[in-house]
Amino acid sequence: MFLKRVVHKPIGKILIDKGIISHDVLDNALSLKEKEGGYLGEILIKHGFVLESQVVFALISQYEVPYLPVDIYPANFDLYLLFPLFAMEKFSFIPLEKLGNVVTIATFDPINTELIDFIHTETGFTPTLFICERQKISQKIEEYKERYGLA
Repeated sequence: MFLKRVVHKPIGKILIDKGIISHDVLDNALSLKEKEGGYLGEILIKHGFVLESQVVFALISQYEVPYLPVDIYPANFDLYLLFPLFAMEKFSFIPLEKLGNVVTIATFDPINTELIDFIHTETGFTPTLFICERQKISQKIEEYKERYGLA
């Protein structure tokens, strides 16, 4: 599955239109982004301008990628074992379901072509990507590490 990056509106504009941030906050965050690098959404979260869930829902609107609440899925540690832990941490993803050669992946960055290529090349699976909060992915990865003594 190859995703194209479809941006209908910049994330800052989406957050302003929804009344979540002001133009001043956006200008401040853009200045911080220029200094620190990274994604605007992560800068906004890091500096306490927005909640992670607000960025996630803006990304859903921006990229037209569906949201999947990972909380409704019990951790499938047997499925996790099919993926290198370093990759799950690096790309901030967890596998949720596998049906045949298709694997459902939850990630904070569903348009990350490096993640898509990695999954396809290293595992042979075809990923179907959904967006969710990075914090929830991290929690599932920590549960996995604790269960197998990897922490």
